[in-house]
Amino acid sequence: MIRCVLPTAALFASVVVSNPSAANAGIDISGLRVEGTPKISSPAPISSSISSNGVIELAGVKYTPAAMILLMAEQTASMEGMMKASASDVQGQKSRQERVEAGSQGKGPGVVARTDLTQSVGIMVKNSQIATIAPMAAITLQGIPGYLSKKNPITDMTFDEYLTIAKKYEEAREDLRIAFEKMSQEDQQEGKQITRAIRKRDMERMTEMQQQ
Repeated sequence: MIRCVLPTAALFASVVVSNPSAANAGIDISGLRVEGTPKISSPAPISSSISSNGVIELAGVKYTPAAMILLMAEQTASMEGMMKASASDVQGQKSRQERVEAGSQGKGPGVVARTDLTQSVGIMVKNSQIATIAPMAAITLQGIPGYLSKKNPITDMTFDEYLTIAKKYEEAREDLRIAFEKMSQEDQQEGKQITRAIRKRDMERMTEMQQQ
């Protein structure tokens, strides 16, 4: 088995924010700069590579294609949840200041800028090598920057925009599911074992952060 202890934030590299409370609620914003959440310094850029047999090396760790697909499925689910939570805030007519304050207290998704969301998608697609192991998912995800590029970069995202992007994350996850199910049972099982180890480690780190 290829063991992996890769932080999920490595998928987003230099676009990093940590909000444990939001992650606990199923809204993972690690790797996305959001106004209203505490900022941390950006790490050095992380690059990835993929070998002839499909093994991905990211941040010095080797990752099977199946494990990367499962990790990407978790990330797209988290981002979908974040977009829907943001849409709910807009629909509830929460002011921008209220949303920023809620984000700073870990009680909401904060306010996402189009440019930061575009950057996070680009880095995630590049670092995951998803275009090689699940091309359709990459195409779907790259549709997010394409969609946002047609919008006003100055104004905040709207209710319809949040829901449209949430749908794109959902569609990308379906593309990932199809790619995963085409793999052998052995590869699928190995991928599941790796992601379980990552999830366990992340929970341990979150517990440590909450105890500090």
